[in-house]
Amino acid sequence: MPTGHFGLDMLENEVSRVLEIAKVADMKAIFCPYLDADRRPDSVAGWQEFGKRLVAAGEPYRKEGYAFGWHNHDFEFRPLADGSVPQEHIMNASPDLAWEADIAWIIKGGADPLEWIERYGDRILAVHVKDIAVNG
Repeated sequence: MPTGHFGLDMLENEVSRVLEIAKVADMKAIFCPYLDADRRPDSVAGWQEFGKRLVAAGEPYRKEGYAFGWHNHDFEFRPLADGSVPQEHIMNASPDLAWEADIAWIIKGGADPLEWIERYGDRILAVHVKDIAVNG
């Protein structure tokens, strides 16, 4: 399935351009791939708000028939002060939010990818599988 990654600013501010690119590339799903470190929330409430922001950003794309979701890295699996992890709050924002699961980054974040696949497998539309270097 053809998918594409677009930064959050572009998804929110250049909807027509993203739709044009998606159409030309015959994409079926559009994913937000990353959040710069200086823009990442550090609290449960912050990640919940980010999840809502993603859902809102995806509305125009879903209306045009595209699946829309998040592509993870490692930081979404690092525990917050209450023990929860950002990925939970992102995924809990809406059942309409799809997931492009990056297995290596899940492992790098200290989580078990099989647990996450079991939990959210019905929302995984694409998977990145790649080698991961050992720590050291």
